[in-house]
Amino acid sequence: MIRFIHFIGMIGLWLTLSVGPVWGCSGGGDVASVHGIETQVTDPQSGVTIRTRIDRDEIAASDRLTVVVLLEWTSPATATLIEPDWAQLGWTLIEFHKEPAKLTDSGFLVQSSALIEPFLPGEYAVPVFEAEVYQSENAQPYRMQSLPIPVRVRSVLDEQDAGELDPADGLLDPAALETSRSASNGLLLGFALGVAGIAIVIIWLLSRSSGDGTESPSVYAQLERVAHGRDASDEDAYNTLYRVFTRLDDRLQQTTEIRSMIEQCERARFSAGDADTLDPRAMARHTLELLGASPSDASNMTRGAA
Repeated sequence: MIRFIHFIGMIGLWLTLSVGPVWGCSGGGDVASVHGIETQVTDPQSGVTIRTRIDRDEIAASDRLTVVVLLEWTSPATATLIEPDWAQLGWTLIEFHKEPAKLTDSGFLVQSSALIEPFLPGEYAVPVFEAEVYQSENAQPYRMQSLPIPVRVRSVLDEQDAGELDPADGLLDPAALETSRSASNGLLLGFALGVAGIAIVIIWLLSRSSGDGTESPSVYAQLERVAHGRDASDEDAYNTLYRVFTRLDDRLQQTTEIRSMIEQCERARFSAGDADTLDPRAMARHTLELLGASPSDASNMTRGAA
């Protein structure tokens, strides 16, 4: 059935590209900044500067984000970078690397970088970095702060095909045609309608002759079943969860939380009930919350494999 849906999607894409000029539509999308997003704060007393940089301000829930922080100062001032509390603002810290201070033409420079990933989709901010500043060797220290950078985290479900064709607003509706259209545009529209009709007939014939027509339950349905305790035993529930996790997008499987739950399912399946693991119902509910899924999102969770 997935092959049929893919075939429909290819037909829809072809129609959109070929008929689009008839209606004068133009597509557009967000264009990422080539240089990324950077903030800079300079302390007027000591001249210490904190620069924070990220390469993009919108990522998917399965992506990771690199934050680069540059701390600069000149003698007699000195400064030390203080790492923020990542978890408090909804980030998981994968790794943090701080280079030794080096002397440049403009003074001293310390570069640090953090690789982080979000917990859930939503609106985030790169946390504020603090620096402890000494204006001179014997001066009392004080702190300065960098500026936060807002980051939007999209659900992975938003990026994947829902498995259904979206209606092409008026694209194939003869009533939507304006009387002022030229004869050549009318011929092109008729050709597009004919191709669409042939495609529908072919898909209908293929669907009639395809096996027994049964499909495995969707990822969403299986998670719902485990979450509501409908499996015969915990062992069956762990087996169901393991199958669900291995059907998720590869990027989701590489996230810290999903990977941890896959390992727990494996321990539960092969430990004869002796493993110390989370309750399968709690794992299923947490996965549904993690993915931000709703019943209409069911087919988005799979990788598109038949």
